[in-house]
Amino acid sequence: MNIYTVEFHTKKGLLQALDNVSLTIRTGEMVCPNGETGSGKTITPKSIMRLTDYENGRIAQGQILLQYIDLTVLSQQELSSLRGKKMAMVFQEPMSAFDPVMWS
Repeated sequence: MNIYTVEFHTKKGLLQALDNVSLTIRTGEMVCPNGETGSGKTITPKSIMRLTDYENGRIAQGQILLQYIDLTVLSQQELSSLRGKKMAMVFQEPMSAFDPVMWS
């Protein structure tokens, strides 16, 4: 992932959530971001997977490459075919995310 910026459109105007982020994750690697509240540990992977598109967010500049494919130019349908197969995310509350009672 090359340096990129993520912005959100809010009622009060444009909010820049991430700026100048650069990250390399090799095939088979897992990344576990940690940090203080508001440091970007959730927005970073959500933006990589382009889930921020559903939250009025957008990647304002930069590239996110997955096996030489630029994720910033793919449609949501194309991204959907990659999610869970080529890229995945465990959210901050993993115990509730994997609770079978919640999904039945």
